[in-house]
Amino acid sequence: MTKEENCDAIVKEIKSSRVETLAIVEAFMRNIRRCLERGEVFEVRNFGRFEFQVRKQKKARDIVRGVSFIIPERKVPVFVFSKTYSNKLIEINNGEQGKKTHKQ
Repeated sequence: MTKEENCDAIVKEIKSSRVETLAIVEAFMRNIRRCLERGEVFEVRNFGRFEFQVRKQKKARDIVRGVSFIIPERKVPVFVFSKTYSNKLIEINNGEQGKKTHKQ
């Protein structure tokens, strides 16, 4: 779903103007970006959080040139679903099978 499609869905659901809805969605995304730029975690309770995770340094290989090199440790932005929402998604996608195999 694109940002435009998301705005259209919100407009239909809450019957607001498209301009207002787009402004709200843009402001929400801007707040997430600003929070991450400051190195903070942006959390939406019972849904998930945007944060940075550290990727360890690792050795890589360029097979064309036949050389090895080091990829340095780095921080990467990630989204992590909350356990509550993750469990709900597993149930929805796996049906009864998800209920039997996943702890609640």
